[in-house]
Amino acid sequence: MGALSDTCTPHVPQTNGIAENCVRKIKEGTACCLAQSGLSYHFWDEATQCFAYSRNITDILANGRTAYQNRFGNFKGHFIPFGALVHYMPIEEGQVVREHPIGPKTRDGIFMGYAARKGGSWSGDYLVLDAEKLHNADYVQQCQLLRYKAVSYTHLR
Repeated sequence: MGALSDTCTPHVPQTNGIAENCVRKIKEGTACCLAQSGLSYHFWDEATQCFAYSRNITDILANGRTAYQNRFGNFKGHFIPFGALVHYMPIEEGQVVREHPIGPKTRDGIFMGYAARKGGSWSGDYLVLDAEKLHNADYVQQCQLLRYKAVSYTHLR
């Protein structure tokens, strides 16, 4: 149609202020998540995803709704801060793991974020690191994220 659109100059951040501001907020938010949780920078990726998802479910926009509400409706889960200590019901190969018959049926874990479906809607699962396995690991890379249904016994301590 011959109309020119507003563009920015490639490789010149000053001409792309909105995008640069968004990137800055994500970087600063991720750094705060890591600092407040006490976790190392090895968890930068998980902290970034958790911070971005948390912003989408909590920050109120000009229309009085969150970004998540605008796209998917009300968020059905709980807001849990990154790195929070949670209790979760361990399940391995379909069986509940119990260390002692009268002992606790839950384990301590560290909340690492929300498991999202393709497109961004919440799957109903939380991502958790087993606190004991993390404590006993020689390297952070030895720990893997566990995925648990929110309806299972997961709550803040």
